[in-house]
Amino acid sequence: MNPNSDAQKQQLFFSPCQNIKTHEDMPHEREFEAENTEGYIEPGKKVPKKKRSFVITGFGLTFDETTPAGWPSVGGHILKKLAGNPPDFYGDAKDQFDERGMDGAEVG
Repeated sequence: MNPNSDAQKQQLFFSPCQNIKTHEDMPHEREFEAENTEGYIEPGKKVPKKKRSFVITGFGLTFDETTPAGWPSVGGHILKKLAGNPPDFYGDAKDQFDERGMDGAEVG
């Protein structure tokens, strides 16, 4: 995953969701491409491809701020709000995981 990609962060944290302006749906899973820096060779192939595909499945967290285009905002202040300041306090993401009984969200 590219941590500098807003589209990938939106997909990870907030999908599935809907654009508040266009009502376009962001699917629960989406395929992205990245440079194949590891030189991974797909089974049955002899040479590595330049790009490699990967899928991001979203957590479906709720959001209250959007970009001017209508998608969930993933600016630094939003990510800090989601994360909190562990271990002193945990942010909105942990609260939402706990509310949904999502496995893997246990702390400590």
